[in-house]
Amino acid sequence: MSMLQWGAIGALVLIYGGSGLAELPMWRKTVEQFVQWGYPRWFAIFNPALKLMAGVMVLFTQTRLIGVALCVLVGLAALGTVTHFRTRSMYPAVIPVVLLTLASAAVLVLPSFAGG
Repeated sequence: MSMLQWGAIGALVLIYGGSGLAELPMWRKTVEQFVQWGYPRWFAIFNPALKLMAGVMVLFTQTRLIGVALCVLVGLAALGTVTHFRTRSMYPAVIPVVLLTLASAAVLVLPSFAGG
């Protein structure tokens, strides 16, 4: 595995695993935000748990493809939330996260389809 691929794994683990770990303890605080955006109350605990799970799945070869797919889905969902609901407070932070997620996914997934 190349250094670029290890860097992509590290980026996804830090972004999604770290975000999930940081958000889980304060899920009560974010319930109101999720409800305001139209999500059900249980989503405030589901979202960080999903991020944490995706970050951990990227670490292991057997689950890496599914973990990368979850990271991409979570990133695109965040982008959809900030663009659809116009929550400008998070907008500047989401674009780089989504771009880094997509770049990391490409680095990790494309070589396996190319036979590398």
